Amino acid sequence: MASGKSAVGSVIADRLGWTLVDTDDRIVSSAGKSISDIFAELGEKYFREQEEEVISKLCQESGLVISAGGGAFISQHNRDLMLSTGMVVFLNARPDTLFRRILNDEQKGAPKRPLLSGDISLDRLSELLATRIEYYRMARHHVDTDDMTPEQIADSLLALYDE
Repeated sequence: MASGKSAVGSVIADRLGWTLVDTDDRIVSSAGKSISDIFAELGEKYFREQEEEVISKLCQESGLVISAGGGAFISQHNRDLMLSTGMVVFLNARPDTLFRRILNDEQKGAPKRPLLSGDISLDRLSELLATRIEYYRMARHHVDTDDMTPEQIADSLLALYDE
């Protein structure tokens, strides 16, 4: 969440001539509802089922940069599939950096993040990250994004991709 997946993914997709696909956008398009509405009306379980379905389909394609939501990699199914079919990267950032980015996104009118709804605080964000970090660390590549631009992050990832 707010690690730079979309911004970095866009730069990488442009440089490779591939297509950036955001799994959350696919779910929203399919459901005809915002993520917040999906969570509120159908529940997180429904959202995670849709997420698995979308990721399963996307991982069968080539020429894609997939930006998966912050909770996607917690699913063993998603994790196994992503790790077996592509280059998986954990874009890491300190909680205070993520918090600042989330507040900035919200000021720009970005959609609300349902797992933080009603409690957008550094403590809540740190707590959420703590529950997910063990899964994120299973990614084969890690990049600390705190003091890097999307272009710099893309440079470092494309160097790995060329190896």
